Amino acid sequence: MNELEGKNVSFVYVCLDSKEAGWKASLDQFKLGGQHYFMTKDQSKDMRDIYEIRGIPYYILIGKNGEVIEKGSHLRPNLVKEQIEGLLK
Repeated sequence: MNELEGKNVSFVYVCLDSKEAGWKASLDQFKLGGQHYFMTKDQSKDMRDIYEIRGIPYYILIGKNGEVIEKGSHLRPNLVKEQIEGLLK
């Protein structure tokens, strides 16, 4: 995220299946950048169903027009940087 700062890219973090107090405590402790969203139990179920999430962590690469480019646990941040840079061109 730091290496792509200032470019037209957003990092969004969605918390699924957790307690809100624990989520807030983690945000305070780790001071993570990006946009963070907490999902209720029902919202978590919907996200899992819509994006076929079967495990955590799970990554979704979304293009500038909202299309899902790729998704899965294999999209680790250190492996997807070049793909993001390609989409920015």
